[in-house]
Amino acid sequence: MKIWQGLVVVVLGLFGTAMAQSDSLREQGVALKASLYEYEATGDANHDFANLISEQYRNAARLSEMKVDQLQAATLQRVARSAIAKVENELVEIETWKGRNSRPNVGENAELVIASIETLSERMKTVDARFVDADLEDDAYFAQLMLWHHEVAIAVGQLVVNQSVDAQARMLATDTVRRHTREIAQLRNWEVTN
Repeated sequence: MKIWQGLVVVVLGLFGTAMAQSDSLREQGVALKASLYEYEATGDANHDFANLISEQYRNAARLSEMKVDQLQAATLQRVARSAIAKVENELVEIETWKGRNSRPNVGENAELVIASIETLSERMKTVDARFVDADLEDDAYFAQLMLWHHEVAIAVGQLVVNQSVDAQARMLATDTVRRHTREIAQLRNWEVTN
């Protein structure tokens, strides 16, 4: 009888740990999404890109650091490591740009920029609703969160590519769009095979 009780305690302990990990994954997902949903656009595409993308990178890196060693799929581990590396590399470039351009330069297109970010937020809430209540395993949930993150990064980067005259901001945005498009392809490939 004591052996069974011990086994039950171990199983319940493992289940509790798995549930805590899943809960923390979902909590970090909420933080990732909040960085878009709660953002108040300035109307300056460059500043909005820099502010949004830096928060997206930080939250995606936290999410990835939390899950990288627990992910089952090698593809997802690569995606997680890539998100972590972004914080170390790309965030420095973005923060450097922000340091030189400390104040938003709101121009003629401010209303368009604000409307574009609001539309993006509403569109991503629709995407979010498709998987938020789904009973996904952690790997699949992580993949959905990262797809969500990459789509946001591409949309915000594309806004700068289309609206900015700042050469460095356009270069950062172009690199962001290219990199995140590649990562979406990896994740979609993983989805198809799993």
